[in-house]
Amino acid sequence: MREIACPLALVVSLALVQFACEASGSGEEVAGGGAGGAVDDAGREGSTYDASACKTADYELVRTPTNLFLMVDRSSSMWSIACGGESRWKAISDAVVQFMQASDSQNAGLGVGFFPMVDAALTPCATVADCTETQECVSGVAHDFPICMDACSAPADCGAHHQCAELDGSSVCSSSRCDSAAYSVAAVDIGPMSDEAHRNAVFTGFQQYGPLTLTPTLPALGGAVEYATAWMLKTTPGQRVAVVLVTDGPPTECFPQNGATAAAAIGASAEVAGKAAAALPPVETFVVALTSGGEDTTQLVQIAQAGGTGMAHEVQADPQLPVALADVLGEVLTAAGRSCDYVIPDDALPWAPGRINVTIGSADSEPLPYVAGPSGCSGGEAGWHYDVDPAEAKPHRILLCGASCEVVALSTGRVGLQTGCETVGGTSGAP
Repeated sequence: MREIACPLALVVSLALVQFACEASGSGEEVAGGGAGGAVDDAGREGSTYDASACKTADYELVRTPTNLFLMVDRSSSMWSIACGGESRWKAISDAVVQFMQASDSQNAGLGVGFFPMVDAALTPCATVADCTETQECVSGVAHDFPICMDACSAPADCGAHHQCAELDGSSVCSSSRCDSAAYSVAAVDIGPMSDEAHRNAVFTGFQQYGPLTLTPTLPALGGAVEYATAWMLKTTPGQRVAVVLVTDGPPTECFPQNGATAAAAIGASAEVAGKAAAALPPVETFVVALTSGGEDTTQLVQIAQAGGTGMAHEVQADPQLPVALADVLGEVLTAAGRSCDYVIPDDALPWAPGRINVTIGSADSEPLPYVAGPSGCSGGEAGWHYDVDPAEAKPHRILLCGASCEVVALSTGRVGLQTGCETVGGTSGAP
């Protein structure tokens, strides 16, 4: 949270790795199959795969529907004027609604969370006399007025959900919740962007959650990941969610431990994003940085890189902010949708995980090796894995390793699922 001057430039979009994966869907029953050639469609030499004795069906896979969950910074600096006569907060809400109305967004879903979250209403003050005996009157944490905050001398004074921090020359308990659980409940749940009622609910959410206090990035990102994971597992299996962190600066509170710096909070946030990207089901993290030009966004880029999305997107807070941000959200949705993440067809079930194979290109290609999860893709190996461990739950999605996704981008784009033959590479269990 900091006040910064208005620039003249428009928007800088930093690169994201994008794979032009194409797939169209239907299930195709087959009676048999032939042997692969000397070089298979996955680029390996010496293919000898022959499924004629065991393959029972082949399905051309379609990419998994993608949804976005926005975790939006509402620290008090969002009241700053975006050089067009309106606040950054109003410009962001307009941009989100504009993005939802865009024709290329109609088949996706979107939900919204906000940070910080607070336990109770904030009490404005002019002097410390307006506060209780155990409070201080602290400036710079709310729009146009200071607020009363509980004084502290040690972390224990602030309870389990808050932090003792130095603000405005006083040691006070942060008014923001510092536990990820407070941010794991959406302000507006994921819903279809094509639904006018849902778009209205998102707009109303922005009106209800105005800017205040500081920037607890670490618990906010943790809560966003928790929400996205729970939504995929419990609410809508077979769909994926990418987290989009929208913020105008580095963390200013809720650090990993008392006395830590913003850099430590960035590092811990990057660790959260990295674990989410490597988890089952995986959750990517995109970062959109709102700036006024000249700010160092290197720290925020760390979160995007750890979250598997490359660089961050930088949007300058100028009169074109609503249009520029809407465009960037469109780019994020496109990038997220190009992930090599595919739906397991309903009519392919029931099935045995040990009798599933995935191919690229021809149905007679050598199958890709199964790996246990995203960690099995490290080092540039080819392969695929499920969205969940089949020993623990029924999978709904097939995910390709990055190396195999690159092959898809350079080939016909066809990704197939075959039943009947023993899984190449083995599998970890059964649902």
